Amino acid sequence: MNDQIRPYLLTFISTGLVVIILGFAATELALLHIENQYIELQLDVNRRYAENTTRILEKELEQEKDLNKVLATFQQSIENTSTERGFVCILDNNSSKLVCHPNPEMVGMSVNSEMLEFQTKIRNLKTNKFSTIVNEGIAQGGQLNYLEKDRSEIAFMVPVPGTDWMVSVHENLGNIKQEINNFRTTFYTGASIIGFILALGVTFAARLVSKRFEIRILSLNKSLEKKVRERTQELVDAYYKIEKANEELSKLDRTKSDFLLLINHEMRTPLNGIIGMTDVLEDSDLTQDQVELIKMMKVSNNRLLRFVEASLLLTELKTSGINTQLSEINIKTLIDTVINKHHQYLQNKGIKVEQKLCEEHTKLVSNKNLIEKCLGIILDNAIRFSPENSTIRLLTYISKDSHLNINIDDQGPGFSDEAIEKLFKFFASDNIKHHSEGLGLGLATVKLIMDSHNGQIAVKNIRNKGARVKLSLPIRKEDNDEKRPETI
Repeated sequence: MNDQIRPYLLTFISTGLVVIILGFAATELALLHIENQYIELQLDVNRRYAENTTRILEKELEQEKDLNKVLATFQQSIENTSTERGFVCILDNNSSKLVCHPNPEMVGMSVNSEMLEFQTKIRNLKTNKFSTIVNEGIAQGGQLNYLEKDRSEIAFMVPVPGTDWMVSVHENLGNIKQEINNFRTTFYTGASIIGFILALGVTFAARLVSKRFEIRILSLNKSLEKKVRERTQELVDAYYKIEKANEELSKLDRTKSDFLLLINHEMRTPLNGIIGMTDVLEDSDLTQDQVELIKMMKVSNNRLLRFVEASLLLTELKTSGINTQLSEINIKTLIDTVINKHHQYLQNKGIKVEQKLCEEHTKLVSNKNLIEKCLGIILDNAIRFSPENSTIRLLTYISKDSHLNINIDDQGPGFSDEAIEKLFKFFASDNIKHHSEGLGLGLATVKLIMDSHNGQIAVKNIRNKGARVKLSLPIRKEDNDEKRPETI
């Protein structure tokens, strides 16, 4: 089926069904009300007919005292009349027998039968034997049911004064139901026709409305397609521009790395020569002023050497990537090695190092040279910015998430707020308070190494005085079976 036709067909069918269903429901409600009103009206008609017949019999009895003659006359007047639609008869309320009936064969028959039920109110579920109602001898109406014949009648009985007679007028309820069914057929047909006409009208209206919207949608689609093409072309142009910019950035990055590598290699050889000659001069006979100059020269040489080494390491990390050759490291041994390398530096400033390690044999699987470099950079900074005769505290502990944490606390001036924001950015200043030496390569390099080991670095100022640098490295669970100390 065509996709364009399907919606209208569904609209036609659904509208028609809704109208027909509502029409049928309304018809049933209306016919139920009509049937009840019809029965009530027919019951009133039967009552009047019975009362009129009773008055006629009263006048006959006034003129003719012989009851049998009066019954004979009445029987003769109704005999052989049709009982299909309705009839009138006379009952004896004492014997419960028919004394007059259109069918002569019925005269003398008793109505005292279980197969005759009488409902004193139409549609009332409570029933009585017809003979019981007759024996009461009072005027009343209701529905008489012939259980054997599956027939129901509307009956109204009125007693004849001065006699045991009950005039009973009957109307076949089946005829009323037949007329109701005829009405039902007519109404159903009308509802179906109306539903068909309304369905056609709604479908036609839907088609007109949808046609207008289709035109608008087509116009919008064309406009959107044009905009999509324009935006697509803009994206393509932007993509090519970005690709070109990325290529230029890659070239610049390679050029920068090549330049740094070249400078580092070219500077290290003459710098080592200068440092060697400075050491020789320091051991010769010098005046006090010359000794001071040599010390200043050594400080500058060491600073320049640290910069060359840091920039060379950074260049190697950025260009060649992280060396993934991992090995098992004893953290206690590694820390002692780093401290020993800075022994002279510590001694010159009179700085003590206090260690508080959680476990002497705590082991770590990582790149030994890089981790040693991290500790060396941090300890070097701590010594450099700590006052003379101060203390550097080094603490290790294992956290609940199986990370080895290394805290290095100094008693220096601490980090400025501006410095903390830029510590881990390459070539940003790593000043500590009033420090203004060099470029930010040290802690940025540590951050790069820690990231490669799935570790973390954090810095903070200590409340009283000083700064703390914290390294956190993951350890394998099986590497340390001893009980972990409480986290500090």
